[in-house]
Amino acid sequence: MNLVKKNIFILVFIQGINYLFPLLTIPFLSRVFGPEGIGALTLAQAIILYLGFIVDFGFGLTVTRKISLAEKNKDQNQINNLFTQTLILKIVFFIVLVFFAGLISQFVESLSDVKQ
Repeated sequence: MNLVKKNIFILVFIQGINYLFPLLTIPFLSRVFGPEGIGALTLAQAIILYLGFIVDFGFGLTVTRKISLAEKNKDQNQINNLFTQTLILKIVFFIVLVFFAGLISQFVESLSDVKQ
């Protein structure tokens, strides 16, 4: 039970940092970049967030289930294979999406101003 309390504390701490960090950095960044710069930064963050959703889509559900079944069967080799395959697929998806995002930023006029 002690391990569960430790994990809960660590997760709450990490989530608290995730809420606190923007509250500390956004006022500084808005002062440094100005209104136009903070808008460009927010647009870039939104695009990165969408790309991250696309890369992670479905893996959190499907692979987690398969790994839990392999853990139940005590099959460490299958767990290692699932982890490796998932990591490779995510890297491939990431590279493809970065390539397409680069192409889109070249041809979409409103994004060409932001990519500085």
